[in-house]
Amino acid sequence: MGEGTPHVAGPDGASARVVALGAAATAARDRLGVLVAELGRRRDEVMDWRTQLRRHRRALTIVLGGVVAIASAGLAVQITRSRRQAGLAARVAELTDKAERLGRALGRVVEDPDRLAPVAPRKTRWAAIPAALSVALPVARMLLPHIAAALAPPSRRR
Repeated sequence: MGEGTPHVAGPDGASARVVALGAAATAARDRLGVLVAELGRRRDEVMDWRTQLRRHRRALTIVLGGVVAIASAGLAVQITRSRRQAGLAARVAELTDKAERLGRALGRVVEDPDRLAPVAPRKTRWAAIPAALSVALPVARMLLPHIAAALAPPSRRR
């Protein structure tokens, strides 16, 4: 017998079918290598956040602006509601306090109607002047140097 069967191997030791399959496998391997290299490049590009930020700056600005606007609007609504509720609670507390004071006053009136408002002796027009002067003079004595210094021209100021 010879060196192989004639239907399997050619004169150079390989059949045409084996050569064709080898060429197809090499071409597929080359295409696969190109695809893997492209996938690696795209992966690196997607994972580079600076490049993505540069590419999608406008869309990112719009989205972040919307998020800030929605958060601000929600915060404003919450503050307004809390102020309104606090204002209402304060008004209710004030009205309750006034009602209690009015109740106590009416109770005193019922107990002793003459105690309501004693009539104060009438003062003459001139009676309040000495009291006002006794308060005003020391205050004027303390404030006058400061007022004079403030009204002095800039060259005389210290």
